[in-house]
Amino acid sequence: RSWIGYFLMIDMLIYVNAYVLVPRFLLKGRFLRYLLSSTALILLCIIILGTLQTLFEDTRFESIPPSPSVMWLNIISSTVSCGLLVAASSALVLFKHWISNNQRIDELEAATLQSELKFLKSQINPHFLFNTLNMIGCMAKLEDPATTEKMIYSMSNLFRYNLKTSEQFVALN
Repeated sequence: RSWIGYFLMIDMLIYVNAYVLVPRFLLKGRFLRYLLSSTALILLCIIILGTLQTLFEDTRFESIPPSPSVMWLNIISSTVSCGLLVAASSALVLFKHWISNNQRIDELEAATLQSELKFLKSQINPHFLFNTLNMIGCMAKLEDPATTEKMIYSMSNLFRYNLKTSEQFVALN
């Protein structure tokens, strides 16, 4: 029974830290409140563990008299162990938060790049169309119908390709 209580207390310590204290205090930059709350949680856990040990004494050690130095060593080692568990669970939550933030930043950068590319395409296409139509108009004035017709078909094919393709890079040929 004492082992079950011990593992339940350790689980409670990890989960309360990871799902209550870290999101509520540490991720919001309230470091002093987090430190005080986690210290109170560790002390509560040590008190409950000590109570469980006295309630469900282990029968193997009944012949050994309890000494104050052993008791303090037990309290100190339990406090250090609980502190390390709190630190490890906090580090895991912070690492998970850091990874999700980096993924979100990468997605935003990709979306920004795509919108900038679309904006540049929308600016370039009308300018290119204006210049090409101007040149075709000049060719028509020079009365070169064969070249004018060829330029109109080439321009038509170019714009058809531009509308149908979604490739980011296109070969020059």
